[in-house]
Amino acid sequence: MFKKITKKDRRTALEKEIETVIKTLSKLKPSDDMYTTATDNLEKLYNMKSKDSRKVSPDTMAVVVGSIVGTVLVLYFEKTGAITTKAVSWILRGRV
Repeated sequence: MFKKITKKDRRTALEKEIETVIKTLSKLKPSDDMYTTATDNLEKLYNMKSKDSRKVSPDTMAVVVGSIVGTVLVLYFEKTGAITTKAVSWILRGRV
């Protein structure tokens, strides 16, 4: 009757791979050659993750550009007298 509600796994493939390497490291001894290889791989994965997280999504850029264009249009029309109300309240507010 009732379904079990589970959360979606929102981790990226890179984050899942990092977790796999960490689990592998926990099973190895530090004196093994595989341990050294796994730590090198883990370091490379973390470097890839730090480079990947700096990108801005195209959706975010579209929202920002649209908001700026809307603001400029509202200010232009208020300056020319075409809009006499407080149209600035129509502008989409940013979410923090």
